[in-house]
Amino acid sequence: MKRSFQSIVPFLLSSLLLFGAPQAGPFTQTASAQSSAMMQMARGELEKRGLTESEVRTRLLEKGIDVDNIPPAEYPAYQSRVTAVLNELEAEKKGRGTAAQTQGQAAVQPVVVNVAAPTTTPAAGTAGSPTSTTQAGVTTTADLPETTPEEAAAEASQRVAQAAAANRGGGRIYGHSLFTDKTLDIFRTTDGAQAPDTYVLGEGDEVHITIFGASQTDIQQRIAPDGSIQPAGVSRIFLKGLTLAQARKVIQNQLSSAYLFRPDQLAVTIVTARTILVNIFGEATVTGGFNLSALNSAFNALSAAGGPTAIGSVRKIQHIRGTTKRTMDLYAFMSDPTVQYKFDLQNNDILHVPVADKLVSIQGAVKRPMTYEMLDKETLADLIRYAGGLTQDVYPDFIQIQRYVNGEEKLFEWNLTDVLNGRQKVDLVNGDVVRIRSINRPMETFVDIDGSVYYPGRYDVTG
Repeated sequence: MKRSFQSIVPFLLSSLLLFGAPQAGPFTQTASAQSSAMMQMARGELEKRGLTESEVRTRLLEKGIDVDNIPPAEYPAYQSRVTAVLNELEAEKKGRGTAAQTQGQAAVQPVVVNVAAPTTTPAAGTAGSPTSTTQAGVTTTADLPETTPEEAAAEASQRVAQAAAANRGGGRIYGHSLFTDKTLDIFRTTDGAQAPDTYVLGEGDEVHITIFGASQTDIQQRIAPDGSIQPAGVSRIFLKGLTLAQARKVIQNQLSSAYLFRPDQLAVTIVTARTILVNIFGEATVTGGFNLSALNSAFNALSAAGGPTAIGSVRKIQHIRGTTKRTMDLYAFMSDPTVQYKFDLQNNDILHVPVADKLVSIQGAVKRPMTYEMLDKETLADLIRYAGGLTQDVYPDFIQIQRYVNGEEKLFEWNLTDVLNGRQKVDLVNGDVVRIRSINRPMETFVDIDGSVYYPGRYDVTG
């Protein structure tokens, strides 16, 4: 007999947190007589912490704890892990409650969110005139731009959007939590974010050039509408459309006619990035136009929108620029974060989040049992890889898939070893539930030695 979801979580919690390991198995007559009072106390513990059985179960699965497959005798081994999960969830709820009080009762609306670099008044020498100083590279607190009201409002909107995504189950599909727990945050110039070499320059970017060779000077200029800057003593330098790495070479060639320096004595950085408009549609928590610093990648822009909804795709997100479409795969980003630099943002870019159309769950002896979005070409071996691989106690000869076929629920079984070594290729369909068993059979070939011996204990007797 298998306990329902509504009963197994409080029973496990009551066994771990209130009484330790049970005196009898959870499905024996003795435990049955005690379970009602135990579960009532456990539910009271959850209510006191402001938690629900559903969110506790989901978080336990994310941490690799499958309550349906824990033998009662192993409950004590899980006590500290379950307690840590409860404390973590309780702290998160309190944090979200504090943020909600700060924001009041304002609802999340599909509006234009400004997350722009602050607008500063150009000092003498900017926007066409070079600024020289003998203290190159020295920055005082007064030189740093302050957070504007627009930036503060944008960050508040982002926090509300992410909290709404978490409350609506945004972390159910693997990858959603990157947005709901703010792992992917948006960049502002005041955050000290540095532009990568792949950053594409445009009108409004403020460029800082430092020469510290035989000639020493600082030049800080904003790229004009025609795409150029003009330091003193040289002709216009056109930078619009160039990457930062390309711009360094162009600037070096142009300034070498008026200044003396080696190539390694020139530094070119972006002080203030331009603001661009990005439109986000589809299954995003907040849709509409977002004013962002151009330092952000498309992944950061999705974070500003609260990420995908509970049914939103994380692997087929469309990045649209004019007539060009590119597909963003969050799983590729999670395995190689440099992927984000392939998805830089330009003004009026569009991000479209479709509905996830192939969701597969995996349970049992894997390191990250939860639901994954799979692509058509991917197989069961890919799913196991996304789930972090197998645990050390996996049963190697069995894997099972529960699947609906022509309106009927069926079970299919394969040899797990054949699947892993490639002898058996298993395709997946939407709604599949994959189960991998742990070894539950106790050790048999051993002998216990106790008494008046130097080394009592358990020993192998094979051979």
